[in-house]
Amino acid sequence: MNILGVDLWIVVKIMFIVGMLVYVTFAFVVIRQVGHMTKTLKVGFETPVRLLALMHFIVAIGLLILSVLYL
Repeated sequence: MNILGVDLWIVVKIMFIVGMLVYVTFAFVVIRQVGHMTKTLKVGFETPVRLLALMHFIVAIGLLILSVLYL
């Protein structure tokens, strides 16, 4: 659908990819915050929390790549 000569689907694709970039940035910030938290607090389960944050970041990057390739 064209509105004022702009394809609406292209706008949606661009906004989705920008949103995924923001989400990857958020996942990176989570990794940094977990790093600071594990340096400050020693409670015994730092490794699982770090692994979960890293897995979250990797999945976010994978989704970004998938969305760029698919869209």
